[in-house]
Amino acid sequence: MVMPTWGEPPSTPPLAFLSGTPRWVLESLYAIVALGVLYPLLHFLLGVGWINRFFTLITPTHYYRRYHEPEATLKELE
Repeated sequence: MVMPTWGEPPSTPPLAFLSGTPRWVLESLYAIVALGVLYPLLHFLLGVGWINRFFTLITPTHYYRRYHEPEATLKELE
């Protein structure tokens, strides 16, 4: 590696840190669009009886119930 001497311009452009920005923006937009498409699709699929039953059977909430405060009563949870 050759070190630049005084008076020479640096070997990297001053805005080099922005080189990954367009890719990051595109990847972020892709994730947002994918969520926007997949959420309504999943909502629709949960309306199909056998798919809803499948998700009901595979969910771990049968074993790990939703947390509630120990001092909360059933009347407060309704």
